[in-house]
Amino acid sequence: MIAEPDETTYTDAMLSALIDGYAGGTVPLSRAARDVWYQKAATYADLVDISEGGSQRKNGDLHKRALTMAELYAGQATAEDTGAFRATRIARLSRG
Repeated sequence: MIAEPDETTYTDAMLSALIDGYAGGTVPLSRAARDVWYQKAATYADLVDISEGGSQRKNGDLHKRALTMAELYAGQATAEDTGAFRATRIARLSRG
């Protein structure tokens, strides 16, 4: 949900504390994911695009993509709060 390759930025303990902060872990994980992505967007906000020696890095896109992910999880959290979001259910299939 947070797209981190290792525990350099977010350790398991930090994420557990964040999740437990939402009513002892009884609130949907989408809220925690939303907050982490907003934190990432804030971190990326001051990055600029770099173009040098024929190479180019669009660091500004990191901020936009982090906001997109935050909005995705914010929408899920809102849907879960209002009851509009329903988890996928899988039923046993049978051939008649």
